[in-house]
Formats: sequence, structure tokens, C-alpha cells
Amino acid sequence: MDINRPLVKQQAKELIRGNVLKLFFISLIIGLLAGNSNPASSLSSSISNALNNKNSYSDNGGSNNYEDFFDNFDNFGNSDNSGGTSDWGHFDGFNGNGKVGLAASPFAIAGLAIGAIIVLFIIIIFSIIRLALAPLAVMLDGLYWQLIRGNNMSFGDGFVYIFKNTFNKNYWQKFLLQLVKSILLALLYMLLIIPGVIFSYKWRFSTYILAEHPEMSFGDAMRASDKMTKGHKWELFVLDLSFLGWYLLMIPTIGLISIYVTPYVSTTVALYYENFKIRAYQEGAITQFDFLSSQQKTTMYQQSYAQYGSVAAQVQNTNVYYHPSVTAAPVAPMQTAQTYYTPPAPPQPVAPPVQQQYTPQPVQAPAQPQVPPMPQQPAQPPEN
Repeated sequence: MDINRPLVKQQAKELIRGNVLKLFFISLIIGLLAGNSNPASSLSSSISNALNNKNSYSDNGGSNNYEDFFDNFDNFGNSDNSGGTSDWGHFDGFNGNGKVGLAASPFAIAGLAIGAIIVLFIIIIFSIIRLALAPLAVMLDGLYWQLIRGNNMSFGDGFVYIFKNTFNKNYWQKFLLQLVKSILLALLYMLLIIPGVIFSYKWRFSTYILAEHPEMSFGDAMRASDKMTKGHKWELFVLDLSFLGWYLLMIPTIGLISIYVTPYVSTTVALYYENFKIRAYQEGAITQFDFLSSQQKTTMYQQSYAQYGSVAAQVQNTNVYYHPSVTAAPVAPMQTAQTYYTPPAPPQPVAPPVQQQYTPQPVQAPAQPQVPPMPQQPAQPPEN
């Protein structure tokens, strides 16, 4: 059963509501540091441009002619604004017209060579830095996975999460994932376009898997992504086509629409990853074993072997063979009905308690003590 694309995209819109600017600037900064979000296409285009540079030198007729280039270089500087000539190709030092040939300025040649080396060195340094920061893109996908799981981080916490979980003990697995994917996809795109597209969808969720399970190796993450997308790559292709209208709006809006499109697309893909994982579990395409690290798998193998060895030794000592007495009940087929992932609802803000205004009670005057009445004097008898 296919994923309900309109439902997932509606969930993505609700998740990014109120978080568009924050997610966009995080994605923009990490994208500038880590390079193109699709390094394979960037690398393949760079290689193609390098291979096509041989067509840059052509004659007036448009055909390639390298001999004319070198001939023009020999005649470079034959005319100046004053109508005089200076044949730089003769390397004659100071000539009669006061012109300086190339041979008369070895420092200029050395300066050009040193400048070229410095530029090449700077390019290499920036390439190494860009390559070292490429794993940041893995944790950027992890940030969107955290968002759909209900962990809506602030701007600062988002950067702390990305950098802290990138440059840790599992850094090299993220680095190798980006490097291997870029090289393989670049070669596939150069050979044939269609295999490059297929394999890009095949490994589409490898970054999310490695962000969720950082203890895995990059190869296991790529294999798990292959199992999750097997038979469902067309859904991812249709998903990308569904954003075509948004991408076309980049032209009239001069790219400003990307402020909304970037978080929207990234959140939708993260939701697709979660739904693909649920469906793969239901269909039996993957199990929890696929997301274990090599060390965890080795530990499980050792425990199983130890348990099996003890049982085998007991059977061998008693010479008793196992005979099932009761036929096991057939296992019910796994339910394949689609269960869509529903992101947790954001917590509702708690209203502060209403402060009751204090109204002082009127102070009552203390009661006056009761004075006992004076005893009455007995009446005097009348005098005779």
C-alpha cells in the first residue's frame, strides 16, 4: 500500500507552522558549510564541466583549434595602442623601443608560478574543509527527524545538536557515508542517468538511519535504506515531482519562496522516512537486527552460539533426539494494513494561574469587656 502523500504533506505543514524561519536559517547555514544537499549532482556537474573545458578554445568557425591558441600566444603583444610592435616571443630583453620582454623579467614568471601555487593550495584547503564538514548534512536530516518525533528545538539548541552529534566518536561513519555516496552516485550519473537516479532513491534514507542509529556503520545504513525502499522507489520519485510547482515559483520570487519550501520539503521527507520504516517492519522487509551495530551483532552471535553449544552438548551426552510431541500451531500472517505515522501533537501551553486580587477584610473593633453591674444598696428603713 502506498503512502498517503497528501496526508503526510499536510502533517509537514502543521509541523513547520511557526518554525519556518528558524528551520530555514539552520538549513541555509549548514548547507553552506556542508556543501550541496546533493553532493553527487554537484560533483558530477563539476567533473562534466572539467571534461568539457577542452571546447573553450575555438577558432572563428567554432571548431576546436589548439594550434591557433599557441600561435596567438607567440604573437601576443605584437601591437600596442601607439602602433608600435614588441615581439614578446623573441625574449630579447630590453629592445630599442623600451619594451620589456618576458626573458627580461624572470621575477614575473616566478611570481605567476607562485601565485598559481597559492591559488591551488587555497582551493585544496577549502575542498578539504568542505569535505570535513560534509557529515553536518547527516545530522541536519537528524534534526528534522527529531522535529517529527516531537522534539522541536530552538535555534541555538538545533546547532548544538547538529555539531555535537557530528563531531563525536561516530564522525567517521558519517564522513564515509557522504564520501562513498558522492563518489558512487557521481560515477553512476556520468555513465548513465537512470542508474544514478535509481541508486539515489535506493540510498535516500541512509542519512536518517545513521542519524537515528549512530552506532551503525555507513555500509549497514546504506543496506537498510535499500531494504526499506525496495519496490517503493517510484513513490519517492512521485513525491519529488509533487514539489515541482514550488520549485517553479523560485523564478518569479527570485528564490525567496525557498524560505518556506526548504523546511517544507525536508520535513515531508523525514515523515516519509518514518512511514517507510513502519511499512518495512510490517511487511517483514527489515527487522530490528538490521539496525544493530557490528558489535551488537557479534554479541548476539556469541550468545546464540554459547546457548546452542550447551544444548548440543547436553543432547550428545544423553543421546536423546528431539521429537516434537505437538504440532506447532500455524503462525498467523503478518498484518499488512498500512498504519500511518502520526507525529505527536505539540504540547499545549499551560495557562498561568490566575492571581486573585487581595481584598483586605474590614478590621472589627475588639469587643468591650462587659462590666458587671454594681450591686444595689439595700433600701434604708424609714426613720420613725
